[in-house]
Amino acid sequence: MRDEDDSELEVFNGVRVLACVTVILGNSYFYMLKGPLQNLNIIQEWMGSFLFSFVLSAEHVVDIFFWLTAFLASYILLVKMSQ
Repeated sequence: MRDEDDSELEVFNGVRVLACVTVILGNSYFYMLKGPLQNLNIIQEWMGSFLFSFVLSAEHVVDIFFWLTAFLASYILLVKMSQ
């Protein structure tokens, strides 16, 4: 029993899932980098790649994840209260 207006908000859920995956990936790599490093050349290759920028942006993506979660929860609360 969903309204058709709610289908437009599914994009926010998709962005939230991508943000969650980015945060998990970033924290996994940061955890690995805090341990003993065997080969520094591999780390330099990682940091030189374009895709590693997603790992470095994990701290900022957490804010986006929390904001989207609060927005969707507020929206659902307001819809329930208006009914």
